[in-house]
Amino acid sequence: MGYYTRYNLEIKLVKNNNLIDLDTLEAYKIIEDLRNNCTSAAYAIDDCGLNSEPTKWYESTKNLKTFSKNYPSYLFILSGEGEEAGDLWKAYFINGKHQIAQAIITYPEFDINKLEV
Repeated sequence: MGYYTRYNLEIKLVKNNNLIDLDTLEAYKIIEDLRNNCTSAAYAIDDCGLNSEPTKWYESTKNLKTFSKNYPSYLFILSGEGEEAGDLWKAYFINGKHQIAQAIITYPEFDINKLEV
């Protein structure tokens, strides 16, 4: 059966250690290149990098590590929301390297002064 995840992809240009938003056309071209070269990505994200349908993209880390080498000055930010409650994460890819950050869900401490009638 498998495990389904909703994916979203964002791309930023890295210049002098600053992240710069891409213009829409540039982002679309890079996403189109990814979708054309990775069938799983084509199912996981649409032309804008947004979730099209929950899918199984087990090789997303491997695929994006490899693909990011084609665009070494760009940061690829893949967000995922798995089917289990609280399974939220972001994966960052740049020039074949990656970092995965799991969401940390916290609740503020009880504060009697915030009680409402």
